[in-house]
Amino acid sequence: MQFRKKGISPYAVKLDLSKGVWYRIYAGAYADQQEGEKLIRERNLRDAEVVKTPWANLIGVYSSSGEIESRAKHLRDLDYFPYVVNSRDGTRRLYVGAFYQKERAEGLHEELKARGIDSKTVKR
Repeated sequence: MQFRKKGISPYAVKLDLSKGVWYRIYAGAYADQQEGEKLIRERNLRDAEVVKTPWANLIGVYSSSGEIESRAKHLRDLDYFPYVVNSRDGTRRLYVGAFYQKERAEGLHEELKARGIDSKTVKR
């Protein structure tokens, strides 16, 4: 995949749309649109675009790499696509989902909850 070759870790978000189930591929979380566009230019990412997806489900905040990797593996084993955002305070936040609309993030939250996974719908 072109993103991995360029040092970017993509993640997918499953969406149940009127036209069926679709998966959108995302790569990263950026402070603003300019930061995302800069990465696209610097890494020569063809067909990439910056989109605002402020809503996600926070699984947890971790300081230990082992702990976050274990939790992420568990989520992947359940067919979710977790991703990590590093915080300025040195902690790492584990998320699932990235949505334009809060309601879609809340729907994923309910699905996670039904599967015994604690999460919180948040605006990133």
